[in-house]
Amino acid sequence: MLTFASLALNRKSVIALALFVLIYIAILHTIHRIPYHSLWLSKSSSSCSKSRSNPHDVAPPKPVDTATLKQLWADLEGLFDAHPPSPTHLDTPRHKSDHEFPTEEQLASFFTLTDKQAASTRASHGAVLRELASYPLGNFSGRGVVMLAGGRFSEYAATSLGVLREVGSQLPVEVWIKDDTEDTPGWCEELQSEGMACRHLSDYMDPAAVTHVYAMKILTLLFSSFEEILFLDADSAPIQNPDALFESGVYLENGVILWPDYWQHTGSPWLPYVTGLSDSKSNMLYGERSVESGQIIWNKKRHWKSLLLATYYNYWGPNFYYTLLNNGWSGWGDKETFAMALRASDEPCLRISQGIMTVFLSGTELGIGMMQANPINTTVHNPMFLHSNMVKWSMREFSCIGCDDQLGYSSHYHLEDAGSLINMHLKEGIRIFNIDFMEASGIDPEPLFWKSIEHTACRSAAWGHPQACKQTRNYIKKTFGYAFRKSDFTSIFGSNNDYCLVDPQ
Repeated sequence: MLTFASLALNRKSVIALALFVLIYIAILHTIHRIPYHSLWLSKSSSSCSKSRSNPHDVAPPKPVDTATLKQLWADLEGLFDAHPPSPTHLDTPRHKSDHEFPTEEQLASFFTLTDKQAASTRASHGAVLRELASYPLGNFSGRGVVMLAGGRFSEYAATSLGVLREVGSQLPVEVWIKDDTEDTPGWCEELQSEGMACRHLSDYMDPAAVTHVYAMKILTLLFSSFEEILFLDADSAPIQNPDALFESGVYLENGVILWPDYWQHTGSPWLPYVTGLSDSKSNMLYGERSVESGQIIWNKKRHWKSLLLATYYNYWGPNFYYTLLNNGWSGWGDKETFAMALRASDEPCLRISQGIMTVFLSGTELGIGMMQANPINTTVHNPMFLHSNMVKWSMREFSCIGCDDQLGYSSHYHLEDAGSLINMHLKEGIRIFNIDFMEASGIDPEPLFWKSIEHTACRSAAWGHPQACKQTRNYIKKTFGYAFRKSDFTSIFGSNNDYCLVDPQ
């Protein structure tokens, strides 16, 4: 039976509980003003440091008026269609091995192009070069990073962009996606807080007109709001701060910087003739080192003509120019279009002379990544970028067990694949990169990649996954000696955001 005293006690309890809830809400309101995502600090710190994601309060790129660039594309499309190559399609040769490259004598033997077709293609190329639009003043400004994402490449981009901020870059970023069907729910909103913005190609053109994903890269440079661009592939990340490159003498002198690939140039002898470099078939390019496009620095105002010409090569690339430039060997795609457009336009660029440092998988002699040199240091190979061209860094692919594939694409879950090259590394806490090689080079970028993955797995509402978070944290504790402690402002309900990552002593 309820007594008056018990009713009074219950009323006091209700009031006390209500007061507690009000106080807790006020505390949460205060806490949530404090940035605490992905918190890296030393053991001596008493509270979590400011957010890794945007410690310098970089403002995201502003919304842009797409009308002028839509018209630019419509004009370019009309120009390119009016001056096609002949034929409009070359069959891409298939080779038994990508590692046995052709001799100089073999370069002309992989497809047939008649003298008449070559002359017609040369005439079309010349007409395009003469009729390219002038630089549209007032449409582009500032410096920034441009990255092409979408589908599983958004997973790789999430890692690379995290590393970009980890090394201290203060550059704003545009993340380009084909259209909203490739959006990862909530990710674009998160990027805003990191000084980044999503852009959709579909706001500028019909993406269905792009017949191969390789042809999308040039469009991100063309449509980007930035005048001066560091383009990064989704699987390419700077391992030291790249911001100073825009103030370097080599950039200011040249306006474009390109990095090498492993292979020599394998283009057709018709290439110099078609592009106006020679008056007949020529092997003048034979023996040159090819370039890769995992990272590019490009000043659009100074190199507008060559950018538009590279766009023409990519417009007809999958059907013609990629094969003319490469003969179907390793590296077939967009990468040679940049260097050739610069040469055909007679515009300067710096082609990095230092070779590639190959990153090897720990415990093996298998190359899994390419370290490209800092162009400022010409005496030694000082690594600036790591292009993970073989094993690509993805939170889901590295740390998920039993994750669903409802994002619209499938992923390669290394922990579930006993045959994966890195299955044992992930399960047993073995480094991915060969540590002896890294120490000899005086660098150790691997912890930066794992910090970025921890942020994605544990602190991102768009990407986060409890099991992947636990797996990631267990791995980096075992492998690198990191620890986690609760923040001074820990929610009573608890969340992965409440834990600060503590660097090993």
